[in-house]
Amino acid sequence: MPLHAPFDPFYDDEVLRPKKDRPILRSTTLVLRVPESDLADPWLVLGKRAEELIGQSDATVTSLSAPKKYVRDWPDHLKADEPTTNCRGLMGMRNGLFPKLQFVELAVRQMLQLVMSSLTNPNFTSPAPILYPLMQQILLTYPLTWRKSDRDLFVQMVQTAADKLFVLDERLRKDFKVELVCSEPVAVAAYVLWEVFVGAEDHRRPADFLVGDRTHPIPSHAHSLGFRPRLGERRSRPNTTNPVARPFAGHHAQQADRQPATALLVAELWWAPT
Repeated sequence: MPLHAPFDPFYDDEVLRPKKDRPILRSTTLVLRVPESDLADPWLVLGKRAEELIGQSDATVTSLSAPKKYVRDWPDHLKADEPTTNCRGLMGMRNGLFPKLQFVELAVRQMLQLVMSSLTNPNFTSPAPILYPLMQQILLTYPLTWRKSDRDLFVQMVQTAADKLFVLDERLRKDFKVELVCSEPVAVAAYVLWEVFVGAEDHRRPADFLVGDRTHPIPSHAHSLGFRPRLGERRSRPNTTNPVARPFAGHHAQQADRQPATALLVAELWWAPT
């Protein structure tokens, strides 16, 4: 999903900001404006534009590169060693030093705001979108070197930002959750496998079958494996008359009955190369 970049004047420039790069938001952060009131959050610019401004701006302007290194749970007796920085933007400043983690929290909140903006008003065509997306969960990855206390701190940070931003009724809010799914190396390995075996374009197509309450795209090789799901179908079984799919029959077919999305991915990984 292409993410908005409200403080990037080159957002629509296909040469400087190719569309293929818009779904990937680089984590570099720079403080653009610091309001006079302490009750108002500083304005941040993220991603490629932040990288450009860091090179063009005064060195005293507050910025963060690779902010995940500042996500650390500092015990009270080590709190004095926590990294701090000033709060100075291209416009405005505040006196004193502030934990760098505070700016990471602001960046996380703004990233969620960009996601919401991109979902509700992707083409900037409506001043007041009439539809509001319903969020079920946020899945996070984490650096392998983080301690458990660091991971818990990160989850709590995202949970707090989501609670302030997402408008959910009580029935949905109690089911909403933020959770860690895997470390970054595992996520990269899973992505590489998906790209190699499934293909770079398949996951961008509109989904055309439904499993439970979630919608899943059909990979390019799924039909060769005997899967013929229809819209609204809740189970996907392999066609055992297909010689390619025959090794997937029997016990594995029962697994597919119970876990269709997982079974489909297993079939894709193991049988697509042939």
